[in-house]
Amino acid sequence: MSRSVLLFLFVFLIITGCHEYHQRKNLGSDQALDILKDLQTTNAASSPLNPLAVPIGAGLAGIIAMLESLRRVERGKRKYAEHELNNNKNNHS
Repeated sequence: MSRSVLLFLFVFLIITGCHEYHQRKNLGSDQALDILKDLQTTNAASSPLNPLAVPIGAGLAGIIAMLESLRRVERGKRKYAEHELNNNKNNHS
């Protein structure tokens, strides 16, 4: 594969990512995961032309898994704090 094709794909992915970020300045965890999943899909579609698609895909999959686990931990902490708050209100009333 020629360098010009790789350079084009790299620039295309950067421009697409910057455009997505510009549209969504205040990213929540769900929106960030959606963008990463979109990038993963784009990377998979470019795999016939992109020799780096496999390592990029593995990296994106790792980042997505990490963010999913962090999101689940945060939800668990929020539910636990809410439960504790509700129990303290019921015990003191």
